[in-house]
Amino acid sequence: LIVGESGTGKSYFSRLMYEFAIASGVVGEDAQYVKFNCSYYANKEDDLFEALFSDSKGGAFQRAQGGVLFIDHVDLMSPSAKNKLFEISNSYSDKHMILICALDGNQKHVTTEVFYKNFPIHIELPSLAERSFEERLELVEHFFMDEANKVKKEIRINSEVLRCFLL
Repeated sequence: LIVGESGTGKSYFSRLMYEFAIASGVVGEDAQYVKFNCSYYANKEDDLFEALFSDSKGGAFQRAQGGVLFIDHVDLMSPSAKNKLFEISNSYSDKHMILICALDGNQKHVTTEVFYKNFPIHIELPSLAERSFEERLELVEHFFMDEANKVKKEIRINSEVLRCFLL
């Protein structure tokens, strides 16, 4: 369970966990990384159940077998969806699938406590405001370098733009 405010890097961190799982041989090199965002299914519980749990139509749990399933905004799930999540995640534990869920740290209340009880590992990411300027600079530099590698171009930014990113 990854907990942090919006923008702290929960999705990015889950992707790094997936890459580490491949590099360390926990999952195979051809393992899938399936990202499922519960915010797309607000007030659409039937659609959420179909997209996440369906065996016949390639639900996220089925597609992630042997790999990693990342469920973002898991705190937005209805109580019945949460119960199904915990029920089905236990049955998938022997299929070498890694389940990573993320919830917004600003939303800590009674309904999110159920996630703390059902996940053995909790990772709390500090907000950007709580991080040092050096760490923020490293993050900004990393993201720009990563993007430059993706587009195979050099990216230059103005010092004022960099200052805005850091603040």
